[in-house]
Amino acid sequence: MRSIEIIREEHRVLRGVLDCFESVLDCASRDSGPNMEISGEVLGWFERFADGVHQNKEELGLFPRMIAAAPEISRAVLKELMWLHAEERCRLVALRVGFASARGTEAWERGRFLAAARAYVEFQRHHALLEDEVILPRACEVLDQAVDDEILRTYAQIELDALGPNPEAPHAFLVRLRERAKQIVPSLVPSSHEDLCAGCDGCRVSSPRACSRGF
Repeated sequence: MRSIEIIREEHRVLRGVLDCFESVLDCASRDSGPNMEISGEVLGWFERFADGVHQNKEELGLFPRMIAAAPEISRAVLKELMWLHAEERCRLVALRVGFASARGTEAWERGRFLAAARAYVEFQRHHALLEDEVILPRACEVLDQAVDDEILRTYAQIELDALGPNPEAPHAFLVRLRERAKQIVPSLVPSSHEDLCAGCDGCRVSSPRACSRGF
């Protein structure tokens, strides 16, 4: 089902952004702190896309249909995940506060932001892995093709409401982020098209946009 594959594709991009962000964080010293320009851009993407779009697709599009199709099974499976979504949002708010403080002159504030950012990276990795290994296989079991178009329409509306009519594709952000991060981490492996999505259809989210890399 396309609605389930979209979530998997976005998880692949999220993992790429997390890996890239972690590489930038690893280059920071306690005194100088992380590159604040890149950190701010990544944090904005977490707020705008990972939380504002991706998680809303799950909470407003995918999960309600799972519960409607198999209430007892789906509620049990989704209980922990909804806690993770709430915890992720709390951590993201704390990370934004820490980022604002880290722009000052105190080294301990930068160190605290680094620690919070690394913890957020690990938390999100666990979160995405749980969804890929537990939630999405269960979605495949309880949903059928008849609801796929309905879920896709919900996804498209969420994107439009949050990002506008011509948003940057998730993988395009990752390509751009890696190119910028390579200036700080020369050993960073550049993105390939195949790293980011499953074929050219993966360049799109739910709306039919052309691949920004020309594929």
